[in-house]
Amino acid sequence: MEKKTGVRYGVRNVYLAWFDEAEDKFETPVALPGCRALKTSPEGDTKKWYADDTVYFIGRANNGYSGELELAKFALKIMADAQGWTYDEATGVLYEIGGNVVVKPFALLFEVEGDLTNTRFCYYNCTLDRPEHEWGTTEDEVEPTTEKCGISIDPYMIGETPYIKAMCELSATNASTFDNWFKSVNLPTATNSVAG
Repeated sequence: MEKKTGVRYGVRNVYLAWFDEAEDKFETPVALPGCRALKTSPEGDTKKWYADDTVYFIGRANNGYSGELELAKFALKIMADAQGWTYDEATGVLYEIGGNVVVKPFALLFEVEGDLTNTRFCYYNCTLDRPEHEWGTTEDEVEPTTEKCGISIDPYMIGETPYIKAMCELSATNASTFDNWFKSVNLPTATNSVAG
């Protein structure tokens, strides 16, 4: 019997593409090596409205996702840019800034492996929380630590449509799109309207 869907496992090829607000475009993606895990949970509610003793209307708000990105280590320059902190390239020192800072949005691109085909994703409007750290003493074995950041993924407006993510599985007709996924942020070629 031929498999129709398959399963997914693993995450790799994680990239970040900063959004340049002055130019209103995404920059070229840069690699985020060392991804251990990415978890996202939907944001938004489903509301059922009853009439005539039945569900008469179902409304669903899709407000994106929230989650956590875990890397072996975030590069200092990446963290500075994401958080609105200061990174002195001459000395290699990162200065965390307190108070109200402006975080920098980005697109997050990555690949999930599968037994039949791999899937490539792009979340359009992401911001990172400050990283969580935990350090411990070295004992009989060396156990690497990781860095975890909360991640918010919000709708990204293209025309009148709020886009949240794009995903692509390799097929006979989209090899060019799939192969070039990490070279630039894939945006819709035509503006679709939200069903109303």
